Amino acid sequence: MLRSALVDQKVNTIDPSFYDCVYSTTLGQTIVERCYKDIGCCATTCCNNDDWKEKYGWAVALIVVFCILVIIAVVISMIVWLINRSKDKKQKRLLEDAGLSRATSNMSLAQSTPNGYHFGTGPYQSPPGAGYRY
Repeated sequence: MLRSALVDQKVNTIDPSFYDCVYSTTLGQTIVERCYKDIGCCATTCCNNDDWKEKYGWAVALIVVFCILVIIAVVISMIVWLINRSKDKKQKRLLEDAGLSRATSNMSLAQSTPNGYHFGTGPYQSPPGAGYRY
């Protein structure tokens, strides 16, 4: 049975979100096909649902690009973390082989004054003024 043309289009009485599309065949018979109201009836059958591609195609592409960028960022951060982790392990091994502890240091960062104030040794740091009070 070949459909030749669309004869009539009515809203379905049971479900108003559908059309009843009435087609006639070359043999003179009629065929009723239920099509979505949003898609509609075309010449020989229900229309194709390609409308979403036009409306949302760019949005789907944008989501895919965003997901790819997130995956790339996660991979790069994992690689950097692994590289830093291996460098830390190498430094720890070198310190342990040299007999040094990571926590102790022979260098003093601040000098003590007789009145208990501490100040750094940098070029712009000096002890507090004599008349300054907290």
